[in-house]
Amino acid sequence: MYAKDIRSIANVKDFFNYLIYIEDLNFHPDTVFNDYICILSNKRSFNVQQASHYQKLLQKAFDICKKDEVCIYDICHEIFLNRLAI
Repeated sequence: MYAKDIRSIANVKDFFNYLIYIEDLNFHPDTVFNDYICILSNKRSFNVQQASHYQKLLQKAFDICKKDEVCIYDICHEIFLNRLAI
């Protein structure tokens, strides 16, 4: 589980990299963590505690991006495209 705090744009990028590369999510900032399902097992990707933790971190990411006037979707898109090697 991702244990760092979100306090900067660099932290946002680190969090998103973790979700996309380590958790192997088809991550999108608008999807709540309770909605992620593993396609191999057809089970939830996160238990209630994990989903709540990640949702709080995501809210911090949105807050930091808004404060710094950085598009959260652009950050996610760039990381996701790199993951797909596009």
